[in-house]
Amino acid sequence: MSLLWSILLTPAHPSVGYFIFQASLLGLGFGPVAASPLFAGRRPAWAVLLGGLCPPVWIIAGVLWKDVLLAAFWLCCFGSLLCARHSLKAGRRTPFRAMTAVAVVFGILGCLTRINAAPAFIPLVLVLAPFGKASVRVGLAGAMLAFALSANTVLNASLNVERWHVSSVLFIFDLGGMSSIEKTVLLPGSWTAEERAQLTDTCHDPKYANSYVWGSCRFVSDKIREQKLWGADELRNTWVQAIMQHPMAYVRHRLQHFFSFLQQPEGYGVGVTYPNDFGITFEQGPMFRTMLAVVGAKDRVGLPVPGSWLLGWLVYGIVLFGAILCSTVSSCRAVLGAATASAVIYLLCYVVGGVASDYRYGYWSVVALTVSSLYLLHDLSGALWARLTQGRSRMGEIVSNPSCGQT
Repeated sequence: MSLLWSILLTPAHPSVGYFIFQASLLGLGFGPVAASPLFAGRRPAWAVLLGGLCPPVWIIAGVLWKDVLLAAFWLCCFGSLLCARHSLKAGRRTPFRAMTAVAVVFGILGCLTRINAAPAFIPLVLVLAPFGKASVRVGLAGAMLAFALSANTVLNASLNVERWHVSSVLFIFDLGGMSSIEKTVLLPGSWTAEERAQLTDTCHDPKYANSYVWGSCRFVSDKIREQKLWGADELRNTWVQAIMQHPMAYVRHRLQHFFSFLQQPEGYGVGVTYPNDFGITFEQGPMFRTMLAVVGAKDRVGLPVPGSWLLGWLVYGIVLFGAILCSTVSSCRAVLGAATASAVIYLLCYVVGGVASDYRYGYWSVVALTVSSLYLLHDLSGALWARLTQGRSRMGEIVSNPSCGQT
């Protein structure tokens, strides 16, 4: 991620290059998925292109966050895997190898974009090599994840990246959550009686870590920094010891945060225009006003904002994964299943790894499940059309030659 920032963030227009790169990559990512059947001489899955117009997908497609960029990288990886699998089925070894290599590149770039999402890349890695034993695939997955982690470390060192120690926010948040449950301060350092009362009673919000960093209890992060504990081994060791000593409090705290994230993620005001330094103004045209009306319909019918109810996406992902496994018509069931499993694992990563409160944190899951659903519908409609055509052909034979229908 640091390498991309160093290349794309130009001094004159610090966000324009990044926006163009991210938007182009995300938009083009739908192309390989839709065009993948062509590698086997079949009809393209044009319906997949409609995925870019689904409100859950486009609503933050232009938000400059690494979560959206990760989704763009892995969407390209997903499409490349589909192209490779179709090429293999058609006996075309060269395109298969080329598209597999492209999928590896995009997959690793996604891991480097958000390193704590690497576990969600494992299902995609397992279908990279359709040959060999399961142990070989697992070994390949481990090797690629190790490469992504080491590459992240090497790039950060070579680019002289300033470390912010964001993991300290996770440690403070978890220690604060366990403190509020156990009613005893587990955070390291010295605290006054008033601060202790706040830490055990009022500071913690299961949805956010904000209160500890810049909210009503900012004194926590300030004191951690003053005592040279921010990014220090002592803070991490205290976190590990607290989990070992209070495992049930930790599980309760993490589940509270996870379900708060799934049910009430923060969104973005798509109808708000913010000032900028480029003289760019935004006028709400007829199409944009129509989109806002569609999104705003939830207030009239009592539904959640489209795409922001991540709990629904998680349940849907599990159901879709089962449907793909049971499907007998999909030509690339393994790849679709891997993408769906990746989407589910990506959301489940936040049970332990991270502090997530915004919708953007689940963006890859939304994109993967949307595209997988449309691709599966394409396969199902193709199979249905083939059966109807076969039935009509059979009926025509019976009509033209009545003896065909006699036994």
